[in-house]
Amino acid sequence: MKGHPPPSEPLPEAPTVNPRRRLEVLETPPAATSPSLPSPPRSPVFTSTHSLSTHIIPAAYPRSPSTPGTFLVPNNLKTKEERQEWVKQTVGTMLKEKRGIEAGVQVGQVKSEQVLWSVVNRIARNVKTEDGKKGLTLVVTNPIGFHKEIWEPALKALIEFAETASSAIRIEEIWVLESVCHGDSGLVNAQNMSRLPDRADYGRDIANLCINYIPDQHAPGTILPLHLPRMPERISSSRIKNGFEHRTLVNVGHSLGGDAAACFALNYPALPKACVLIETTIFPRPIRLRNTLSSSWKSRKEAREGLLKSPMFQAFHPDVFEVYLTYGLYEDPKTRLVKLKCDPAWEASEFTENRTNAEIFELLPTLDERVELRWILGGKEGASNLVGGDHIAQRTVWRRPKNASNVRLEGAGHLVVQETPREAGQEIFVFLEKFGLSRDAKAKL
Repeated sequence: MKGHPPPSEPLPEAPTVNPRRRLEVLETPPAATSPSLPSPPRSPVFTSTHSLSTHIIPAAYPRSPSTPGTFLVPNNLKTKEERQEWVKQTVGTMLKEKRGIEAGVQVGQVKSEQVLWSVVNRIARNVKTEDGKKGLTLVVTNPIGFHKEIWEPALKALIEFAETASSAIRIEEIWVLESVCHGDSGLVNAQNMSRLPDRADYGRDIANLCINYIPDQHAPGTILPLHLPRMPERISSSRIKNGFEHRTLVNVGHSLGGDAAACFALNYPALPKACVLIETTIFPRPIRLRNTLSSSWKSRKEAREGLLKSPMFQAFHPDVFEVYLTYGLYEDPKTRLVKLKCDPAWEASEFTENRTNAEIFELLPTLDERVELRWILGGKEGASNLVGGDHIAQRTVWRRPKNASNVRLEGAGHLVVQETPREAGQEIFVFLEKFGLSRDAKAKL
């Protein structure tokens, strides 16, 4: 599999977007009633070697300014034409307000003091890493419109490769962090969701998890509480300056999640040793909004049939589609309808973002060169159309050329992890194993 070669000509420099050089400082959130899990508890058995548990933490606080209120798709939209008209009108409002906020114009925006919550899955190895193997901790983030569980077929493949006798690494822990308006997090935060999200806040959510909540080291057999305790200030401060003492952290993010991982690395370079950035939407121009999908059905059977009419879902690997149906839908107790956990209005609001993508693109050359970058892109024709085409993607992956590499996965479009989960897991493994192999090489010197 080949990647993009370095471009022969540089991309003409776009006008500066005057990027924010630092993310807003994380503050200790005010006391708030901790929510319960909105979905039934899962079996702790993830694979024969790893266990799964679900946890809740306060999300990064405070959130970025937004106009008050929230957008929700009305239940009374019966036809495709009604949905399209609602989308057209709502998108116009979203864009007007979002552009005003980005330009510093007062459009009624306020900084929310409401505490939002992050629901996180922890996948932990059941036994201690053997001598001679390198233990790794991953923080994994998801694309727009998808929940944390959408990663599981790819993560199971990654673990399978890493657990072979010849592997130089072991995946000690994986923390899968979904955006606050997606999956179970979306259900928990539904009544307090920001009307217009800022993608930088997802980067802050990663920082919040890594700095304030992940335990010091992997402790096999340890059962962590549902609501994770916050680290003492001295530990949090040390992590910001020096990273983890007993963990090797790698961020893995897809699309929106890749943008967030890069944003995190730009602002907290001492923490991640590397970032695996999969089909990000980092580029110097805005994204177009897409029409919203149907968001409610009378039954899961009807949802399955309706979703499979979409070419996007038709391209999914069957295992991933089943995960989407199992964990991406819920039954609304008020209407008895089966709905998406991520309301399409929240998904659409994510697409109003213009600033953060361009900020990351502009700042990429300044990302600390000690943080290794591995870009994974779809190899299908048109996979990079979302960012303006292959010529833009090529320049993005080489924008910080030192300690960076890229690969294109054959047969995959933009939704690499959903369409080719095993191949994606294998490609992540191949990159991660170098951490164990480099350790072996040093030991022989």
